Amino acid sequence: MSHVVEITRVAVKPGEEDALVADRPAMLKAFARDRSGFRGAYLTRLDGGDWLDIVLWETAADADASHDKGPNLPEIGAFFSHIAELKSMEHANVVHVPGVEHLEPGQAPGVGS
Repeated sequence: MSHVVEITRVAVKPGEEDALVADRPAMLKAFARDRSGFRGAYLTRLDGGDWLDIVLWETAADADASHDKGPNLPEIGAFFSHIAELKSMEHANVVHVPGVEHLEPGQAPGVGS
């Protein structure tokens, strides 16, 4: 099964960056309860001020179904309310998930000193 990464670039409303981050955990918990195929997400801030929300889905259909739901729960709506502009969104098929095959002994997180 191939997973799908959704990469969304947004601008956040001025002065609402801390609120966006504060509302993130509740939004992710709501996604985990409500969105089929949701596997996790990273929220990143670019040097130029834009943000990337990088979401892992089991399938493209799961990502599409999530879009159809929109901000259907209060926790999701609260997070989305801080977004000023959706700049771009795209999906990419995951073709390789890195493992530990390239690491030397003791390099893996939590192993060695």
